[in-house]
Amino acid sequence: MGTTIAVGVDGSTPGRIALRWAMRHAEDTSAEVVVVYVVGTDLAAIASRSDEEIQADAERIVAAEAQFAQTLAPSVPVTTLVLRGNPMRELISVSKTVDLVVVGTHKTGFIRGRIFGSRSIVLAAGSRTPVAVIPESSGRRRHGIIVGVDDSPAGREAIHFGAIEAARTGETLRLVSAWPQAEGDHAHTHRDNDERVASEVRDMLDREAASVREQFPTVEVHGRVIRLPAAEALVDASASSALVVLGNSGPLSEGQGLLGSVAHDVLLNLAGPTVVVHAADSARG
Repeated sequence: MGTTIAVGVDGSTPGRIALRWAMRHAEDTSAEVVVVYVVGTDLAAIASRSDEEIQADAERIVAAEAQFAQTLAPSVPVTTLVLRGNPMRELISVSKTVDLVVVGTHKTGFIRGRIFGSRSIVLAAGSRTPVAVIPESSGRRRHGIIVGVDDSPAGREAIHFGAIEAARTGETLRLVSAWPQAEGDHAHTHRDNDERVASEVRDMLDREAASVREQFPTVEVHGRVIRLPAAEALVDASASSALVVLGNSGPLSEGQGLLGSVAHDVLLNLAGPTVVVHAADSARG
């Protein structure tokens, strides 16, 4: 059975960025693509228009995006879907029936204090399947797949996703675990404990790297401990990496969920293609 990728579009440049990434991925993985357009519920935008006009515009936009997608990869099956409601909530519903959801964003780079908004955070928190958020390309060459690692079911799912991508693309897989180093008085008081934790983290990375090598012998994998706040380390890494993969173990209920602080901060300061992967439902709170 093949896989299906859903791409959220709205006729904007970020939507086409997401389509480009999704079509390349679909072509490489023999997946099909569903181009999804959601008619929002903004009363000011729809008050003076009939339902027929709104639906016709939506169909026109989604058809144009699907046609654009086919020019990128003619061999990939492409279908369209028009929905009504809150765009991120509707994409969360779509996520129950597909294998990957892809959305774009116009923001790039680690600019503290400036955010592109919470929409992709809502989607990443509530989705039943991995979510890829794709910013505009900086034009630089990107190398390597970075996985933010912790000792959690979602962290292990993220490693598995990253390993599959590394095996598919031939990129090096880098497992990264990060935390800030104690400063001031705490640096001396907690030095022994800090070194013990560092040793435990290195051991964990070594175990996970060994597991990847056993399952994916062709993948070059390295582990690294970075002494920075986790989100900052991953955003910095995302500026030059082909992909960053993060796990999310937050609780999930119908139509909503919580995003961990690291994934939340990375998505707010996106610098490269990033995928948020969830633990299996049985492992979530």
